[in-house]
Amino acid sequence: MISFALCSACAIWVLLPHRFVFALRGDALLTVDAHGRTRDITEAYRAVTAWSKLYAHANNGRIARLSDWLTASGMLLSIEILLRVVNLIG
Repeated sequence: MISFALCSACAIWVLLPHRFVFALRGDALLTVDAHGRTRDITEAYRAVTAWSKLYAHANNGRIARLSDWLTASGMLLSIEILLRVVNLIG
């Protein structure tokens, strides 16, 4: 029962809402330079790449921790199944 309770708690923790950052500033891509021209596509790609790296780096730690919780839940479920099988055999 303890394994089941811990497995359920880990699974619920993974399913709860977590704060991730998924945002880009589109208005900055359309800004004009000192000469009144809009940015070209190469500069826009550079800006998006820089923002993506920042947000991906911020989210990687959170996703890694959730992955650890999911792994723990799977291991606890395996232990629970193993104990049930041993109980049925013995």
